[in-house]
Amino acid sequence: MEFTGEKFFPETHGNIELDHLHRYLLAREFVSGKVVLDIASGEGYGSAMLADWRPVRGASVDVVISGQAFEPIEFFWLTALELARALKPGGLACIIAPSAGPERRHPVDCWRFYPDGMRALADFAQLEVHEVTTQWQDEGYADGSDWWHDSVLVCRKPDHGFRWNMKSNLKRRLQHWVLTMRMLA
Repeated sequence: MEFTGEKFFPETHGNIELDHLHRYLLAREFVSGKVVLDIASGEGYGSAMLADWRPVRGASVDVVISGQAFEPIEFFWLTALELARALKPGGLACIIAPSAGPERRHPVDCWRFYPDGMRALADFAQLEVHEVTTQWQDEGYADGSDWWHDSVLVCRKPDHGFRWNMKSNLKRRLQHWVLTMRMLA
């Protein structure tokens, strides 16, 4: 099979399968009846377990799940702003990204994330941190898949009322515009 950077395929078995599918199986009961956005760098096998695909409007999503998608995104802080834009006030986001591991070009591999970086990302996008953790130890998986030492951020888009929410949305739009303009300059 040609390597595309995808870590999981339906015919994959072992720890990679368990690592990939358990988060979706666990999340399924919590997201029942909710609008879910899966930001992924892969083929979307996990998101097919949660919901049908739809275009994303602002403040229209209850839950965002992102597993191993931020490391190949060159300008991940813009993605964080988009994630915050899509979340409803009070909505939750779970971002999983590696803190270690070999280069995995899909088509690029730009970043690794530590707890402080996850907190800074949430702060930048004006999201409240609920929990941040990193798997620092090797678990001894036979296939070596624990070498990524994933960091996990669980955060929430605050709901402080109409005025604050509008001000926060305007700030995020301005941040997005300024960063985009600087990249084009």
